[in-house]
Amino acid sequence: MVEYAAEELLALQVGTPLALINGVLLKGEFAPAPDEPVAENEKIIGELSLFEKAVYTARDSIADANNALVQNAMEKDEKLDINKVRSNKTNHEALNSIFWACIRNRLGDVVYEQVGVGLRRDYKIVSYSDAKGGDSFLRMLLDGLP
Repeated sequence: MVEYAAEELLALQVGTPLALINGVLLKGEFAPAPDEPVAENEKIIGELSLFEKAVYTARDSIADANNALVQNAMEKDEKLDINKVRSNKTNHEALNSIFWACIRNRLGDVVYEQVGVGLRRDYKIVSYSDAKGGDSFLRMLLDGLP
């Protein structure tokens, strides 16, 4: 069995979405929660953990970076680094998957029994049992099938 020190693990993760998450955790600075309040048809089922806040922040920072890339290229009338945009998109998708997997794994059945799950003001995790809240997890899965 190989054992690694924390510094070695961080070095192994350089250039990966995990490094982005760890960077956020080390700084301790998180993206603000959404400003959207809990709706009448929604039920609070939890709150983001510290790790989930870090994933949320890393995911949002990638989206912000991509927006800045596009904005700068347009303002300076320069060619967009499409490979960087693609890399950011891949990292954003990976972080989004990790984000929702963490929530679903931690909260379990309460998440899967609902039509949908969302994030609201003060990092509250909500569920909703009707279509007013958004797409269901099951519907998203079925839409992805050939």
